Amino acid sequence: MDLYVLGGYNGSSFDVEECRRKYRFNGVSKQWGAMGEMPVPRFHHAAVVHGDHIYMIGGASMVLSSSEETGHVLSPTASNHQYHPRTRTWVELPEMKTCRVYHSAAAGFGNIYVFGGLNEEQTVLDTVEIYDIELRKWRVGPSLRYPLMGSTATLSGGSVYVVGGMTTPSLVHGARHDRYNVINRAHILDVYSNEWTALPSLPVPLVHHAAVCMHGEIVIIGGSTVGKPKKNEVFKPHLISRRDIFSFNEEGKKWELAGKLSELRSGCGAAVSGTLYSKE
Repeated sequence: MDLYVLGGYNGSSFDVEECRRKYRFNGVSKQWGAMGEMPVPRFHHAAVVHGDHIYMIGGASMVLSSSEETGHVLSPTASNHQYHPRTRTWVELPEMKTCRVYHSAAAGFGNIYVFGGLNEEQTVLDTVEIYDIELRKWRVGPSLRYPLMGSTATLSGGSVYVVGGMTTPSLVHGARHDRYNVINRAHILDVYSNEWTALPSLPVPLVHHAAVCMHGEIVIIGGSTVGKPKKNEVFKPHLISRRDIFSFNEEGKKWELAGKLSELRSGCGAAVSGTLYSKE
């Protein structure tokens, strides 16, 4: 199996050309290689695989402003693209109804499910959109129980597991970071009934983690939580990366610590093909 990395930024600067690049990891040669440019620059987007195609959903293409007080103010987009690895071609898809960045997405049953995010007014969203791949049409899905960004969405069986993230402080209790609360909540969406069900909470609040379905279990990798103040320290809430790997025990209905990464990881991606791969 080959792995693809689409866009992103290097952590210190928003280079438009860097945000357009894509890379492939060859599963046979075990080598990374550059694969040219995407049609548009993207970072903080979502990417899913369905069939033989890769779908790039939403995200941002530029930073409108940046300061210590406001952080990075991004320019969310509603545009989406489909990539054909065999022909190495891109196809532009219909736009979502809402521009969004820091959202999560999952694919299955002929649909792409997109959850929450941050819009162009810097408002955290509770909206869900569902893209019918065959009909090439978007429709509105059942809203999240609260606004959410920086979560993960993972399909297992007939359910999508939406885990962790950041939300509006006045709505959900969590670890405060700047204008948002990092939360440990988790819910599943039944794709047949379109109903939400709450799951047991994660052991810690998490945001910007990765998630996969491995051997029928939901596995959460890395991520960030809010640091704790040291004694006699003037504390300013900040995010710290973690090494934890949590798995959800469906039979026991609880989260378990499944292991530790060799390094701290946040804002990473993950994929499974017999082996679990994690990439910064």
